[in-house]
Amino acid sequence: APCPEDLVFRRHEQVKRFSVIRRKIVERKHKTVLDLGCLDGWQLLNLAATGVTGVGVDLCPESLSVARERAAKWGFDLHFVESGIEHFDLYDLLATKYPDPWAEPSSGSRFDAVILSEVLEHVLDPLVCFQTAAKHLAPGGIVYVSVPATPIPHHGKVEDAREHLRIYTE
Repeated sequence: APCPEDLVFRRHEQVKRFSVIRRKIVERKHKTVLDLGCLDGWQLLNLAATGVTGVGVDLCPESLSVARERAAKWGFDLHFVESGIEHFDLYDLLATKYPDPWAEPSSGSRFDAVILSEVLEHVLDPLVCFQTAAKHLAPGGIVYVSVPATPIPHHGKVEDAREHLRIYTE
């Protein structure tokens, strides 16, 4: 279910793992963020209120539709792409959009920060996710990762943990 619209800008107060990521991104003045596994974009929308621009990637078209609608409604410079993390390549997308390599904005495919929040437990190969993150990271950029540290319950619901392919304990 999408993050309720009225909670988007306060969600960091409720989700402790994201509050740490958000604080670091704001403190370090990251301006461009790639959110891999963004769901309905609530993390990017929350960060956009601090001046961040970025791209969110997810497999769920319904969630991405919510993200796009909210970004447009609030006038945020955010883009949302339907793709698996392991296959995501912003370079390929830009090459399609800008066939002339000289027309491609040089900073358009590099990000100050990449977020992998609550995703690694859902993927077959976490290493590929880190490779995707590294490929899109600007020099000196940082990858922020969070995973649930308990097998169940997850988000207060035992059934949510059944979607996890791996368990992290620390």
